[in-house]
Amino acid sequence: MKIQHWGLAVALALCASAMAQDEASLARALEGRSAVALVDMPGDAGGVEVWPENAPAVDYNQLGDRIRRYGVAIPRGTAAMITKVRLRKKEIEIHLGGGGYSGSSSGPFIPTTVRKTQREKQLESELKIVTDPIKKKEVREELRDLQDARRREEAQLRAEAEQARILREAEERELRARGGSRFSLRWRDPVPASAMTESAVLAALATVMELEGSEPRTTFSAPQASPANPMALRKGMSEDDVAALFGAPAERKQEAAAGLSVVASRYDFEGGVLHAKFAEGTLVSWSMESR
Repeated sequence: MKIQHWGLAVALALCASAMAQDEASLARALEGRSAVALVDMPGDAGGVEVWPENAPAVDYNQLGDRIRRYGVAIPRGTAAMITKVRLRKKEIEIHLGGGGYSGSSSGPFIPTTVRKTQREKQLESELKIVTDPIKKKEVREELRDLQDARRREEAQLRAEAEQARILREAEERELRARGGSRFSLRWRDPVPASAMTESAVLAALATVMELEGSEPRTTFSAPQASPANPMALRKGMSEDDVAALFGAPAERKQEAAAGLSVVASRYDFEGGVLHAKFAEGTLVSWSMESR
């Protein structure tokens, strides 16, 4: 029995050693090289999943969901450095531009309710038993003043909490936009040995990535952003970015919300109207109207 256990341990050690060698070989071949994304890549460590055994290899519905949730970190047609290659039991990861943001936007809890003071509770009790009209009026007025003060404090706390949320989301969008993304080649069983070579990895990624400087793919043409292209909008854009697509706003209103500078702009273009909102200079929401 001990001999069998020893043999199993040796086999596992040899397997781990071989995997480490394959990972090191792939890293030497690919890390530091520039690759062009042939699909929009989400700003998240989940990245783009590629299943070589499936047809198609990419679940574009899932990819679309991730892009809607996390935004685009590496737009289609953009070059980024391969910063890391990782070989796992059933997966090969190709990290571009950092591999994708993996943090969370959750921040410290900010309470938005204020407890009643003992005086307010006392006045509420007195109001139920006082019968003298003059005294009752005095109690009611003092109670109203305390209630109004508490509501004002709660409103201020809600405004501060909303401001903190907006700032956290803006910070997260920025981190996701510059945190890179990754391609994850996945198999249901352990990665086959034939897939652990540079040529095999590049062939498996051929529909979603190509090395910069390689022969151009005749079946793909990177899209060019055209004026008034709603599909080019994404959260985190500046007012200048939106103006570059839709021209100068036909109407621009500035207001304050939760202590932030908020701008509401209207852009008229051929085919419709764009209504956009910017918080502290970055695009946070928009809607379209067709003509």
